[in-house]
Amino acid sequence: RQQVAANSSAPIAVLTLLSKDRGPDVRRAVGGNPATPAETLSVLAQSKDAYARQSVARNPSTPVEILTTLACDEDPVTRFPVAGNPSATVGLVTLLAGDRHAACRRLAAANPITPVELLMTLANDEDPGVRGEGVASNPATPTRVLRSLACDNDPWVRYYVARNPFAPDGLLTELARDKEKRVREGVAMNPSAPTEIIKELVEDPEQSVRQYVARNSATPVELFVRMVN
Repeated sequence: RQQVAANSSAPIAVLTLLSKDRGPDVRRAVGGNPATPAETLSVLAQSKDAYARQSVARNPSTPVEILTTLACDEDPVTRFPVAGNPSATVGLVTLLAGDRHAACRRLAAANPITPVELLMTLANDEDPGVRGEGVASNPATPTRVLRSLACDNDPWVRYYVARNPFAPDGLLTELARDKEKRVREGVAMNPSAPTEIIKELVEDPEQSVRQYVARNSATPVELFVRMVN
């Protein structure tokens, strides 16, 4: 039943029926299904099960009025997904970007709809996860902010900058020579990394870096030949 509840091709009548299932995993699957009708999502959003409400909060098809209610939920488990929902309003994301829980701010920072001004503020957040997994990984983050985060003291923040496919070539070149191998790994797995940098990383002393080069779809064919010989 859970697989059916998660299937976006399932009939609306079936999803509505499964939303009343005794199994919590089934109800949660219905809540996260983009095909679930708004009326059913509204009922699940009022469930006593925080994870059922969470699934509705994460669902990109959930109407804004329901997301607005869930954004004020007392349980942070429910609020978090609203911050990362691409269908949330800028106002909701801005509200949740000020949440006391770092996980909520991190999701807001990673949301592509987050305004540039807010991203600039979150780039100075005390939590490295907000700066890294949030702002540094966001495709909407301006180059000037990425440049600043590329100098962050926390290597995980620099790692997420290195993975960002919209990071400029010059910045990726600098990060490809970072002292921390995890940062170089980020560049090695970036599909937008310049060929010259990929060629440099294929000679990296760390095996893990070379392995990420081998997995990168942008790696030139001639480098694969070099790696297997």
